[in-house]
Amino acid sequence: MACVAMPTKQKQYSSKATRERSLVAHPSTPARPVNKCSAACHLPPTSTEAFSATFYNSSLGRAIIASLSMPSPSSSISSPSTSSPCLLTSQRQIISSVHGLFASLFPLLRREVLIVRRNTPLILVRLLRTFFLALTTGCVFFQTGIRASPSTVLAALYTTVFVAVLLPTASIQSYLNALPLFEKQRQARYFNYFPALLVLTLIDLCVVATDALIFGATVYFCAGFYNEIGNSGQGEAQVRERSEHFLSFVLNLVALGWVMMALFRCIAYTCPSHLSPMVMTCVLVFGFMFSGFMIPRVVITGSFGWIIWANPIFYGYQGKLTSCCALLF
Repeated sequence: MACVAMPTKQKQYSSKATRERSLVAHPSTPARPVNKCSAACHLPPTSTEAFSATFYNSSLGRAIIASLSMPSPSSSISSPSTSSPCLLTSQRQIISSVHGLFASLFPLLRREVLIVRRNTPLILVRLLRTFFLALTTGCVFFQTGIRASPSTVLAALYTTVFVAVLLPTASIQSYLNALPLFEKQRQARYFNYFPALLVLTLIDLCVVATDALIFGATVYFCAGFYNEIGNSGQGEAQVRERSEHFLSFVLNLVALGWVMMALFRCIAYTCPSHLSPMVMTCVLVFGFMFSGFMIPRVVITGSFGWIIWANPIFYGYQGKLTSCCALLF
């Protein structure tokens, strides 16, 4: 056994000596360093700026920058300096360019539509809430019409405006919840303010129009505002007059709800999250107080007069008075 083990040990020694001689013969060959932080070097970015820098330094980011910097084939500019991929040196210029502005509009719209479809149960609950409030308001002022006592008619119209203004408040919490993600994506230059706010405004318009149609139609026919409209005409003239009156009634609610939803979004995006509810409460209190129903317009003078002209609730209430009470007196 000893005779068998000796050649193996000598072979091991010889192989070791061979490796040492090869290192001496080639001193310029660097030893392979041991990367102790290989796992730490591949950690994902932890901030928005780090993610943006990593993305723009990647092959995909460089390809996007080069494609946005190149002129279109139909362009008449053929100068080598203008067709260089380095024409747009600033990332901010790339994102704020006209091509990037309108190219991001449809992906943002598609994303918001997918978010609405994902929240379908919440939308259905909101529509049921709108129908319940409309049915309650219509039953309270059932068959009031426009020939009832002026105080009853004014109360019915003011209640309609009051509920229409409060309907968009259901979106306030969603605005506050989506604001941190919106700011992170904007800081990462995923989109610009204009296309994002335009898409959000269009989605809000669809929601407001649905609420206004359900609430306005239910209150309009339950309260009997159509009874005295179009009695002077016959046939098609009467139908056309009633249709125009109903359309103006609903469009007034759409415009009022859209303005209030935009105002709520503006407050949610500009004020801190813990101050937004208090600011919205103050806006609603002053809006209803100076709407022209609680305090007559002729009484509000002096330093408070500007609140009337800057109050969207005042215009909504005056629009209801103009459309429904023109035949009252």
